[in-house]
Order: sequence, then C-alpha cells, then structure tokens
Amino acid sequence: MGPVLPEFEGAFSSFFVETLHLLISLGVAIVAGYALVQVGLVKKEVAMATWVEPILDFFRRYGKKALLLLALIGLYRISDIVAGVISNVFYQDMGFSKKQILPMQ
Repeated sequence: MGPVLPEFEGAFSSFFVETLHLLISLGVAIVAGYALVQVGLVKKEVAMATWVEPILDFFRRYGKKALLLLALIGLYRISDIVAGVISNVFYQDMGFSKKQILPMQ
C-alpha cells in the first residue's frame, strides 16, 4: 500500500505541505475542543484553564521573546538532521559501501 498523501520533491513544497498539515491539525483540535464544550462534555472553565490559559501565560511572560523561544525549540535539532544526511555522503566519498554504512538495509 502506498502513502496516503503525495510526496513532493522540492524543499519549499514539502515545507508548505507540512505547514498545511500543522494548520489543519490545529484547526481540527480547536474545533474538537469547541465541540466538546458546546456538547457539555467539558466545562468551559476547565477548557480555558487546561488549553487556553497556559498558552496565554507563556506569551504574557515572554512577550515578543516567546516567538524566538518557539523558533529555537523548533530548530535546535536541525544541525543533527543535516549532519546525519551529510555523513552518509561523506562515508561514501571515503570509499565505504552502503552495506557497510547501513548494514540493516
């Protein structure tokens, strides 16, 4: 069975698609939370205290620095990801085969 969603070649198109996935997921979560409150399964005060207040508190505490902190958290592992991809190319340039680099494949 193939992938559910199509795969994209370019970095920008992949980034755009993943951003769209994130926004859709956030939208579904917001709609689900709103529906739970409207149906009466969750009290509005509990929903505010659990889902909304922590986010508002974070932005109140850190102000504009909150976006910088979120960017740092989101990007801190990018060097590990890039190094992992580049190391395979380096090993192949050194004369190692793919079986020696990745013995499980």
